[in-house]
Amino acid sequence: SVESLHRYFDSANAAAAATAPPTGANAVAGRRRSEMQWADLSLARLHLSFGHRQLALQAIYEAMRSAQQNEDNVCLAHALLWLAHVHDGACAEDAFDEATDSTLAQGSAPAKSLLQRCLARAHELQLPELAALASEALAMRCTLSSVSAGPPEPHNPPALPPSALSGGQS
Repeated sequence: SVESLHRYFDSANAAAAATAPPTGANAVAGRRRSEMQWADLSLARLHLSFGHRQLALQAIYEAMRSAQQNEDNVCLAHALLWLAHVHDGACAEDAFDEATDSTLAQGSAPAKSLLQRCLARAHELQLPELAALASEALAMRCTLSSVSAGPPEPHNPPALPPSALSGGQS
């Protein structure tokens, strides 16, 4: 259950903090602490798969705080992508569901901004997979918003005067 996951990661975090020496030289404890942000990000994905957006947001914010403390820019970049998914009400498993399509088609400015920031960070950190995911999400948003807007109005050029049709001869 989700409570079991919470208890496990809480105890793992407490154990890592208790075993860390004051100088911070213990690589294993440091690695455990640095895994916590990824665990929080995984928990956010789990909450999203169940449709619990508020709990997912809490887990993402906790992952971001942990990543900032551990100077984990890669995790922060991934968190931006998941934060954009939460803002859009989407997740990887239901990205093509009708409900998600209509939500994405409406478009939220914060989600677009988050995706653009994620894409920029992915390029800075040389994360091609994350850059591809962010690009795909941006492309989906653009495509869905153009589809939801409907077909463009037909363009009717202004009528030509009769003299232009007859070659200037009346």
